[in-house]
Amino acid sequence: MLGEIDELIIERIVDTGATLEEIAEALDSFEHEEELDEPPHVPSSANVSEVRAILVEAANEEAEEEEGLPAESFI
Repeated sequence: MLGEIDELIIERIVDTGATLEEIAEALDSFEHEEELDEPPHVPSSANVSEVRAILVEAANEEAEEEEGLPAESFI
């Protein structure tokens, strides 16, 4: 997921104030849900929740670009 990532996404994640551990938790949760079809776990903090929401948004935008579908298709 984080191969090439838009600088604005990175900036948004940094602006959350999340620690590296919180970012790792959000990414781990996101990857497990996406790859293993697991339900999302309860985040340990608001920062984790916010970072995860940014990752989901970025993934939806990426899928939209790949499929050529409008963003509302993923809502």
